[in-house]
Amino acid sequence: ASVPVTNDEPRTIGESLAFVTRNLGLARPAEVSALMTQWSTLVGDSLATHTQPASLRKGILTIEVTDGAWGAPLNYLRDTLIERANAVLGGPLISSIKVVVRPQNGVTKPIE
Repeated sequence: ASVPVTNDEPRTIGESLAFVTRNLGLARPAEVSALMTQWSTLVGDSLATHTQPASLRKGILTIEVTDGAWGAPLNYLRDTLIERANAVLGGPLISSIKVVVRPQNGVTKPIE
């Protein structure tokens, strides 16, 4: 249920946050948590050591990698990873994946 702009009835914080989250195209915290918790299972221990889900917005799962070399295996597994992640999330919430490098200075750069 959406929060009408013209309605002056009080809403719970949870209802308001859910409304804002949906309008921004953000995943619910429980969805992001599920990905974080299951990440090693989704990508395997070796990849999980060098990668992590960073955000899920408007169907795009952004994954941070420690080095650009770790982007190649993720790109190779792209379709399988989307399928596995959507299974964990209980529906088709992820339509694509974006891989970015998380360098030492904290500024991420997309892998083309």
